[in-house]
Amino acid sequence: MIREEIIASARSIIGTPYLHQGRIKGVGVDCVGTILIVARELNLTQFEISGYGRRSEGVEMFEEFVKQCGQPIENPLPGDILMFADKDWRHCGILACKGEDFTLIHTHRMAKKCVEHCLDDHWQTLIKAAFRFPGVE
Repeated sequence: MIREEIIASARSIIGTPYLHQGRIKGVGVDCVGTILIVARELNLTQFEISGYGRRSEGVEMFEEFVKQCGQPIENPLPGDILMFADKDWRHCGILACKGEDFTLIHTHRMAKKCVEHCLDDHWQTLIKAAFRFPGVE
């Protein structure tokens, strides 16, 4: 199942150190790089997003996700992309689950690496949009 492959690919990045605009699993990655590595490993899309600052407005990121994945979706499922916003920063990750609980796989500057944790109320309030990789039902 493609969703399980997306989650497995994202989990294979866990522990990779944070590196702004990093794109190499095990060496250095950022939140966007996490999405791009998964997309490329599974041949879902070959898009690139670059040239952004550490605390960008995220407009380019949002527009690039729309361009590559289509319009934002409602009711995301595990394996979908979540985009977060809180005032002046933007962030993205992959929705996953452990048992009945939703989790978030993402590379976070504060954690200094790619991590997976519970998608708690705090993170849920920051969700700006959700996207589905092309070809995933």
